[in-house]
Amino acid sequence: MRIAVCRPQVPFISGGAELLCDELVTHLRQIGNEVDLVAVPFKWYPPSKLLLNAFTWRSLDLSEVNGEAIDLVIATKYPSYTIKHPKKIVWLFHQHRQAYDLLGTNYSDLNNASDVCQAIRDIDEVSLRESEKVFAISRTVADRLRRFNALEAEVLYPPVPNGELFHEGAGQDFVLCPTTFDTLKRVDLLVKAIPYLNENVRVILAPFKIGNDGIQELARQLGVAARIQFLEVSSRKRLADLYADSLCVYYCPYQEDYGFVTLEAFLSSKPVITTIDAGGPTEFVKDGKTGFVVDPEPRKIAEKIEELWNHKDEAEKMGTYGRQLIDNCEINWNSALRRLLGD
Repeated sequence: MRIAVCRPQVPFISGGAELLCDELVTHLRQIGNEVDLVAVPFKWYPPSKLLLNAFTWRSLDLSEVNGEAIDLVIATKYPSYTIKHPKKIVWLFHQHRQAYDLLGTNYSDLNNASDVCQAIRDIDEVSLRESEKVFAISRTVADRLRRFNALEAEVLYPPVPNGELFHEGAGQDFVLCPTTFDTLKRVDLLVKAIPYLNENVRVILAPFKIGNDGIQELARQLGVAARIQFLEVSSRKRLADLYADSLCVYYCPYQEDYGFVTLEAFLSSKPVITTIDAGGPTEFVKDGKTGFVVDPEPRKIAEKIEELWNHKDEAEKMGTYGRQLIDNCEINWNSALRRLLGD
């Protein structure tokens, strides 16, 4: 079968969505399909660009190429799913959240662009309803779709990209925060928690690219910069080794769509500290069992880090439960491809 996997691409930026699409292409090819990735540059500002991006996708013709039919299109996040095709499947990573659940919060840059938000919703209504099937990468994403668009989606959890790299380790030397410094990831809550921690507790912030120096400035203002190691991670293997040597993983984003961090931690047998409003991570983190789910307050976060630091045997036990949970969930490519392809 000839399959086109569609995703928007911010030039020079790569994250979980890009990794997932690349893995999807690889695994579809491995089972005998002819697959290519179709990516269109994405720009979200000024707001009118959001609509122009959608129209660009809508105008593309992927019904055939060079006289040969494309049998299936798998679209992912806004605006790739606006593509027209007689057989379109959507594996919804997320919609343009600034026009939905983030609207009216400090996380949205569309608070003064109601016309653009309405247009995005109208576009989504048409393009998602015309899809043959809509899957969502988490219950969080599916719930948003139901809440705002009255559309149902099947939950299909994606496997961790390069999941085979993640492994257990004996180290319990530091608290790991392996995410970008984007505002939605709320790394600042961890930095603000450090003054409440025992001075022996080490913290490593390990994004692939540090980029935003606001977190470093916050650490300097709070007088905790010397207690944090800022580490740019150059490879997935290096990231996996960091997980293996950590005590626990801090991951407290705001209403995250899914969050590979949680699953990467569990694959490494490490507990996760997250928050009640974290979205996707709360679908896996069981409070007191595989980690902790707390209010998004620095002191509360610090209390749980201290608890694990002072009871490392409990941290190890929670990590083991996390690994068992992931093993029992059957989140793997065989299952994902069967459902996507309708086999």
